[in-house]
Amino acid sequence: MLLSWDFVLDKNSIEAGIYVAFERQLLDNIELLKVPVEAQRYISVGMKTTIDMLLAPDGDFGEDPIQGRDQFLLRTLAEGIATLREKLGPNVEDWVYGQENYKHAIIRHPLGPAVNDELRARLNVGPAPRGGNGFTLGNTGSGDNQTSGASFRIFVDTRDWDNTLGMNTPGQVGDPDSPLYDNLFDLWANDKVFPTFYSRNKIESVLYEKLELNPAN
Repeated sequence: MLLSWDFVLDKNSIEAGIYVAFERQLLDNIELLKVPVEAQRYISVGMKTTIDMLLAPDGDFGEDPIQGRDQFLLRTLAEGIATLREKLGPNVEDWVYGQENYKHAIIRHPLGPAVNDELRARLNVGPAPRGGNGFTLGNTGSGDNQTSGASFRIFVDTRDWDNTLGMNTPGQVGDPDSPLYDNLFDLWANDKVFPTFYSRNKIESVLYEKLELNPAN
């Protein structure tokens, strides 16, 4: 499956789910191999250095570094698959990368831990399946839940400001009872944009509501 994979960490891809399990295991295993035990709390090898070490394996991989490197990678893949099987079950069809039990995005409200389940469900937004990781364009972080990466993007057309496009999450207001509380989340989670109008007539053409603030007498 990996040999015929397109190398895209697509949220709908089983191969992406397999590869990410391998990649995470690889970063763990290379640190066990290369970093002294007493320093493992303080030092991370990182992906670029890991790739360099694999391309030019040294004696840490054994008397035959090339063969040792290959065995190291095969063992790492097997361990990653074992972790994935334990995480998502034995059916390969269930190993799709983007899902609630694997790569997803849920935005947790700061008050969520302090309220009951019903109110927490209203305050939190998501989950939504995601793709990518911390090493891809559109960085979505390296954990299962996306807690890093861009939540806002804007593409400004300075020749015609009304052609500007934006991306934001989760919504336009902070009131969970409003339909605008999470109306942008699905667009963002699916890497879609919305018009960000500039001129008054364009803004008024899509006006949802108007709030007038009058000073107290």
